[in-house]
Amino acid sequence: MWQLTKNIIQQLGRKRPRLFPQLISPARETRANGDQRGALHCSPLDSPAPLSPLQAAEISYFKSKIQTETLIPSHDNIQQIGAALSTKIKKQFNRALSIRLVDAGSCNGCELEIQAINNPYYNIEQFGIHFVASPRHADMLLVTAPVSKNMRDALLKTYEAMPFPKLVIAIGNCAQCGGVFKDSYAILNTVNEVIPINYIIKGCPPTPIDIMSGILIALG
Repeated sequence: MWQLTKNIIQQLGRKRPRLFPQLISPARETRANGDQRGALHCSPLDSPAPLSPLQAAEISYFKSKIQTETLIPSHDNIQQIGAALSTKIKKQFNRALSIRLVDAGSCNGCELEIQAINNPYYNIEQFGIHFVASPRHADMLLVTAPVSKNMRDALLKTYEAMPFPKLVIAIGNCAQCGGVFKDSYAILNTVNEVIPINYIIKGCPPTPIDIMSGILIALG
């Protein structure tokens, strides 16, 4: 095996001058032509290669700190809803609200909107809300999609592992009534047929503001 690898390396070494001419030192080129005047020249490998026009433009762009898009000022509703959330969370959960998300078989549209509430624009963590990996650490469960038959047991186990108060919010039309997947052979149609829910956030998909408002309403 080692001999075979060695032979392959040797073959690649012979072909390198043809495959990668830019890696050949000037000294080797001159010797190949019978001229020894370039024998003391440095190899391109020993010095940085000149930048292409595209590379130079990219470096210039990043050094210029140009913003291609103007950041939209934060929406007033975000701060208003966030302040109300923060007040209720501190009152009911002392410090923070922990949320576990379960995708029961969605198209990922609702997940994109849920992910958006964690971005720097909405930044829901500033109001005391964060997502957790374990249902044992969760105060609230967000469920998206009509529950597929393959996800039924996983959803039940997640719900059973949660401590009280076991708040559950169904996200999107699919979780409410099955949506475009209604009556499919592969789904159970609604989240409510598997676990009890406290609130439904309608939409296909609901916006981040709708999700934040729904969490606020579910807290009572």
